[in-house]
Amino acid sequence: MEAMPALMIVLVLVAAILVNFICLIYVSVMVHGDDGVLPVIIGVFRHRYTFIRGWQAANDLGIKPVMIAWTITIVTAFLIVSSLLIIYVVNGSLWGAQ
Repeated sequence: MEAMPALMIVLVLVAAILVNFICLIYVSVMVHGDDGVLPVIIGVFRHRYTFIRGWQAANDLGIKPVMIAWTITIVTAFLIVSSLLIIYVVNGSLWGAQ
């Protein structure tokens, strides 16, 4: 049962990444939707640009709750990856001491 905490952390990371991707697509459509399909697709591949433009237009487009959720998932994913890295460095494995 030693692997359970690390497995739960990985599952939360996967959930955060999925929510992050959904927010990315939604914000890209909201920010670039009037310009056509190509800017939306480019916005999906340029995460930082879409994130910054999303915050700039959050109040005008009414997407502030989505931007807050997206920010939380980015911070959560960063903290989880950092904690998994620390677990790996300390234990030599994510699934317990060897």
